[in-house]
Order: sequence, then C-alpha cells, then structure tokens
Amino acid sequence: ASNSFLIPLQCEYYAFEGLGQLLNPYQIIKKRFNAVLEIEGILLTMYSPDENISRKIATSIRRHFKNMTFRVTLPRDTPLKESACYSKPLAFRNIKSVGARRYLDLANEIMLKREIRS
Repeated sequence: ASNSFLIPLQCEYYAFEGLGQLLNPYQIIKKRFNAVLEIEGILLTMYSPDENISRKIATSIRRHFKNMTFRVTLPRDTPLKESACYSKPLAFRNIKSVGARRYLDLANEIMLKREIRS
C-alpha cells in the first residue's frame, strides 16, 4: 500500500549489523508484490555526536548508502521518548524540542527530495 518506505536506523552496533537483513525482504517484496517500491531513505536515529560508536556508524552508513541517507539525524531526546509514553505526538507535547524540530527538518528534506525527482 506504499510506493516507498523509510528505514529508521539506530546508531548502535546491532542495528547497523541488522540493516543487511532488512534489505533482503525489501528485494523479495519489490520483485513479487510491488515493482515500484523504493527506499525513501535511511534515517539515523538515537544519534549522539559525543559517542564514538554513533559517529562511526553514521560515517559508515553515509559512505555505503551515499544518496540514501538523510542529512537529518534524530538525536537521543528525552521529550521524544516521553511523547511515546503519553501516547501523544511530540508536536503536541513539545514542538520546540530538538526531536520535534528534527522531524520537521526531515519532512522538509523528504519534500525537497521528491520535488527534485519530479
């Protein structure tokens, strides 16, 4: 029911290692059920510039998936985590939080990317 999907990828070792396992089902679904299905992009989440592993994973993903990795990253953000606990969108709980601003930046990046493709 979609033409594209986004891959959220935690900047953690096991998430990075598991990315390859996600790409196999994508190829099967594309081949058997939806020939136009595309990966919209890879969104780096739980990114912490202070953590060496976060920086290394981000660098590696951007190197291997150059045009597929979003420029925007989602940081570790307490209001972002809390919004899920309250079952409220972050935009309703704290629109000025870093996480909310980054999601708005992501929406802009996706719209710009689609505009360029058209």
